[in-house]
Amino acid sequence: MKRMFISTLWLTAVLFAAGGNLLLVSATAGNLPARPNILFIASDDLRPELGCYGNPIIKSPNIDRLARTGMVFNRAYCQQAVCSPSRSSLLTGTRPDTTKVWDLATHFRKALPEVVTLPQHFKNHGYFTQGMGKIYHHGFDDPVSWSVPTTFPRAPHGYERAPVDPDAAPSKPPKRGPPIGRPDVPDNALHDGELADMAITALRGMKAKSQPFFLGVGFYQAASALYLAEEVLGSL
Repeated sequence: MKRMFISTLWLTAVLFAAGGNLLLVSATAGNLPARPNILFIASDDLRPELGCYGNPIIKSPNIDRLARTGMVFNRAYCQQAVCSPSRSSLLTGTRPDTTKVWDLATHFRKALPEVVTLPQHFKNHGYFTQGMGKIYHHGFDDPVSWSVPTTFPRAPHGYERAPVDPDAAPSKPPKRGPPIGRPDVPDNALHDGELADMAITALRGMKAKSQPFFLGVGFYQAASALYLAEEVLGSL
């Protein structure tokens, strides 16, 4: 699924997940400054299991608070329920038939070398733009979108089941792993937990600057993404 949340606070937050439906919470323009800061949180394969979507079990106070300040959209759709076509479509504002991205092996720049992406648009209008983690489909970063190179946690995609050991020799991850896991390690010993810490550190540094910013944070694991998004939003 995809979903997007935009708050009416000084910082506009965006949350979406690749593939499936698109659900939005959008800001009312009257409550936003002329150049709001943008926090863009991406994650794979989520469902709307949140308090703001009527789930009484899930505890999501920060996302629910964000939802209360905007408008919740319950019915919208993505262009194609596959990761790279979906992300390419959202970030370029064009259909898969225009990007020519229908699979996981094609970069949208091949068909659209001059297209202006969402973060690139902000960069072209005076924003500092930074990406970390999986914003575009992994392996298909877009350097022209960012003011600085994209950064990633030390644990690559596929290693999320084990603690991060930056000094360990690299090994090929298994093709499949258990559907769930609960390792007895701190959150930041795993890929997405480390990414949340990176995002919080970046936000605190950017808030101290006068230049408006667009920060893209891309989580991999659906099970951890909302919990960690709560942490990031709670740091604002």
